[in-house]
Amino acid sequence: MDDTRGQIIAILQRRKQATAREVAQDLGVTEATVRRHLEILLRDLKVSRSVERGGPGRPNHVFSALGEAPSPAPAGLQRLAGGLLFEAAGLGPELGGLADGHNLAAVLVDRLAHRMALTHAWRLVDKRGMECLQEAAAALRDEGYEADYQRTGDGDQIVLARCPFGDLARRNPALCNLESRFVAGLLGAEVERRCAIAQGADQCLLAIRAARPAAPPTPGEAEPAGAGVMIKG
Repeated sequence: MDDTRGQIIAILQRRKQATAREVAQDLGVTEATVRRHLEILLRDLKVSRSVERGGPGRPNHVFSALGEAPSPAPAGLQRLAGGLLFEAAGLGPELGGLADGHNLAAVLVDRLAHRMALTHAWRLVDKRGMECLQEAAAALRDEGYEADYQRTGDGDQIVLARCPFGDLARRNPALCNLESRFVAGLLGAEVERRCAIAQGADQCLLAIRAARPAAPPTPGEAEPAGAGVMIKG
């Protein structure tokens, strides 16, 4: 776990509950920084959020640390389950598209990839070129992948030596698109997956084309022409 998030959990355990502002004051960092980390902790089911109404004005959101789940599932699977449940709770108009043949798993994966991109967008602030690609690899590592950025004669690529989802991705092709859509949304780039662990390869290889950092599209928005994720065996 990121050291800052570990410190946030320690503060919440000591205080029992606290606002983002209180945590920021204890850490000596900005409230915006704390909120970014709290979003990840919420998604990973490490903290809970509730509303505290203490009088007139806007209510405060207070956060509390959650105990470790007794599940033996690896951290990556716990994170995936938490993220998908969070996205399922927010489904609305997208459900109408299921009657047109859209797969629910694909809808959830797209929403989760979008939220992951938003969560990590801060990494690209004031970054350019190769730095953005290195940050994308770092974001994948933070999500449980074993990821490295490489620049080759064929262009830029991110190599994933380990998938946190294993057999689950092999049985669910939509899940295998998660990291590709995440990187595409984070970088505003075309991403081509040239091989995949779920298809029997030793590694997943994501080729990055025309990276241009941009705000990730909202779920359901049409992708730019040619920006889809292509999978080649």
